[in-house]
Amino acid sequence: MEIMLAVRNGELDKLDIEFSAEASCCLILASGGYPEKYEKGKLITFDDMPKDILVFHAGTKLTPEGFVTSGGRVLGLTALGNDLEEAVSAAYEAAEHVEFEKMYYRNDIGARALAAVK
Repeated sequence: MEIMLAVRNGELDKLDIEFSAEASCCLILASGGYPEKYEKGKLITFDDMPKDILVFHAGTKLTPEGFVTSGGRVLGLTALGNDLEEAVSAAYEAAEHVEFEKMYYRNDIGARALAAVK
């Protein structure tokens, strides 16, 4: 947020910004039917998610039963790695710890990104 505010205020040059050498991959878990008519209300369950995974909620809703799908792009699982191959692998591994009816994700984009950097 600090960086965005500095950009808005024309004060980016006043910040000491550090970048990580790590690579990252964000895998989008989508709801059945996306991008057309996607399904809502499907209960999302998580088991022992790897600790270094960031889970960004996009199309979710909290109900008394737990989180359910409420949009086409449901979750973004973001993983870091020493290189892109490690990050992509960790993101796909994390997807194995999430479940909801008719969940799907693309596996071709990560493969194309890896092929492009080799």
